[in-house]
Amino acid sequence: MPRTQERQMYFLGLCLAVFYILEQYEICMVFSVLVMLTVIVGYLTEGYRFFQGIYLIMFLPFNALIYLRLFKIEALITYGVFLAIPIMLNYTFGEGDFSKFKITGPYHVGFREIYTEDNEQELSIFYPMDPNEYNLRIKEKGRNAYFMRHGFESRLAIAKAVQPYGSKKAASTYLYKFLEDI
Repeated sequence: MPRTQERQMYFLGLCLAVFYILEQYEICMVFSVLVMLTVIVGYLTEGYRFFQGIYLIMFLPFNALIYLRLFKIEALITYGVFLAIPIMLNYTFGEGDFSKFKITGPYHVGFREIYTEDNEQELSIFYPMDPNEYNLRIKEKGRNAYFMRHGFESRLAIAKAVQPYGSKKAASTYLYKFLEDI
C-alpha cells in the first residue's frame, strides 16, 4: 500500500528547498506548515517510519533559518542530504516494508502457519525452500506470513513487549501502525 502522506511530505520538502534557494521566505513558511501538517496527518493515518525520522532531524532546525530569513548554503546542502537519504532508501528498499529488497542465495524462505485446536496455539514455521516450489506455493492459504494478522491486538502486543520488564503500561501503538502493511 503506497504511503501517500510520506511521499507528499518529501515532495513538500523538496518544494521548500526550491523556494529557500529563491529566498522566498513567505512561501517557505507556507511549505513548512504544510510539511508539519502532512507529518501529523501521516502519523495518525499511516504511522511513523524510521525513514521519516531521518528527514525530520534536519527539517526542524532548518525551519529556524526560514523564520529568521537567513540564507546559509551549508544548511541547504545539509537539508538536501537529509531529504535525499530517505528518498533513496525508499526507492532502494521499498516504503518501510522492504518490498524492493532483493533476497540473495539459492533458497527462498518458506512459511507455514499451523493452528492447534487442542490448546489453541498458533505456530509459525520458517524453513529454506526451493525457489521454483516457492513460486508455486506462495499464493496458497497459510503460506505467506501476514505479520499483523490480529490487527490492533498484534500492535498492542508489540507495544507491550518493548516496555521494561514489569511495566504495566504499553507504548503508543501508533508507533507500530506501519507494521500493519508488512
